[in-house]
Amino acid sequence: ICNDQKLDIHRNLHCTLPYLAKRGSVRALWVDAISINQKDENEKASQIKLMHRVYRRAEEVWVWFGCATE
Repeated sequence: ICNDQKLDIHRNLHCTLPYLAKRGSVRALWVDAISINQKDENEKASQIKLMHRVYRRAEEVWVWFGCATE
């Protein structure tokens, strides 16, 4: 739930969120899959062109490679 509305997310992000919640920080997060409208191809294309700026200005960057498998 985001802003009192259901937010559809991919399984990979669903697996990631509990780990992010445990990080013990109150800092804001930029989560591409949430911050960029994934249903709008034009928005995605324009935001991808700006990604280098977002990451260059970040104090920390966390990368999630997926859920562990057995």
